[in-house]
Amino acid sequence: MEKFAVIDTETNWADSVMFIGTVITDADSFQPIEAKYPILPIKCEIGGMYYDTLFIETPVKPILCNRAEADIVHRRATDLHSTVYRIVQHAPLPPRYR
Repeated sequence: MEKFAVIDTETNWADSVMFIGTVITDADSFQPIEAKYPILPIKCEIGGMYYDTLFIETPVKPILCNRAEADIVHRRATDLHSTVYRIVQHAPLPPRYR
């Protein structure tokens, strides 16, 4: 079964990443297999257009962490499932955010 990762980011009013969501999906059925939602609390303090949606009640609980921990969460999810494709839902991240 081929899988792909859909990656979405949200930025705060200072254009700094405050959320990096990853959903691993079956490439044939498009059904989600696993989802991870790391939120960077220090970056959330500034607020942003979609800040209020970061903490809504969902089956997948957000992971509060720093940027390095968020990168590890994302890499573990994509590596564990051997994703073939990665689709970035947000505009490409400028180098200063990577």
